[in-house]
Amino acid sequence: MNITPGLVSTIIPVFNRPEMLKKAVESVIGQTYRPVEIIIVDDGSTDATPAVCREYARKHPGMIRVVLKIHEGKAGLSREAGRLIASGEFIQYLDSDDILAPDKFRVMVGELKKNPDCGIAYCYTRRYNEREAPRDVPCRRTGETFARMYPDFLRERFWQTVTPVFRREVCERAGPWSDLGSEEDWEYESRIAKQGVKLCHCKEFLADVIDHDYERMAGKKQHDLVSLQEKLKAYRLIYRHARDFGIAPDDPNMRLFARWPFFTSRLYGAAGRKKEARECFEFAEQILGTAGKRGIFRAYRALAEAFGWEHVGWFCMQLDRLGIFNNRLSENVMDRFYVPKS
Repeated sequence: MNITPGLVSTIIPVFNRPEMLKKAVESVIGQTYRPVEIIIVDDGSTDATPAVCREYARKHPGMIRVVLKIHEGKAGLSREAGRLIASGEFIQYLDSDDILAPDKFRVMVGELKKNPDCGIAYCYTRRYNEREAPRDVPCRRTGETFARMYPDFLRERFWQTVTPVFRREVCERAGPWSDLGSEEDWEYESRIAKQGVKLCHCKEFLADVIDHDYERMAGKKQHDLVSLQEKLKAYRLIYRHARDFGIAPDDPNMRLFARWPFFTSRLYGAAGRKKEARECFEFAEQILGTAGKRGIFRAYRALAEAFGWEHVGWFCMQLDRLGIFNNRLSENVMDRFYVPKS
């Protein structure tokens, strides 16, 4: 494929979101930077979304292309369909319910051009509900400056999908998006992280993540049983990427990563799935090594074996809802009991 120097290819997967899609597309059309291309990948929408896609393609024939595919409910596969036909030197993945600030490409591509050894630029990112006024507070870890993604990226993603701009070759080395139905973006970016890619941090608010009451593109709730299975598959892959990179088992970030399958174990238990709850818990134990045999893990296993994985999982999820034993507390517990002392 011919690559157009300087071109930013923006890939937007969408399913049944005509009005939100308009805002996302308009935020790209309104960029102060040129050249840009927009690739909208419609995942088999059944409402007015295909008509909106066609209208944008008609109005902007040199800028916007539309890919129509059967519904699979997996954002990663839609992003991959767009990536395969993208011709830009730079890649922006944009969910159809998020928006870009007008200067995003100008600032971030400018930083990548000034720093040819960097493969990714990322920026301050706001997150707010559609019924709220946005506030300039960086979400996740977009307010922190990192030279590279690993090892800290193992603890949690630094950003949302809207945040980074990638050099094309970084995405090509990562390979295709997976068919995971959950955590597919963290798994994909973990493949990028193990390349040792250098980062540019643009300390401006240039991207917005907008929460709303609609379902995600996958068309399912975050914690249904299918999604939980996909999470565990993703966590196993992310763990493998981290080990391939060389992150040691006793690295503090490896310890903190264990809280994700631990949390999934509690969700499985609350759903009455004893076998899967134990499987997730044992994977978390595997990540922790000998530390997984003491402290809160030892106590949790003893309670689960005595009273049932389902009952203990359900009880912990009730505490979660009260804010007593949520995943942030899990992080604090891991940090206190499992991070090696110097």
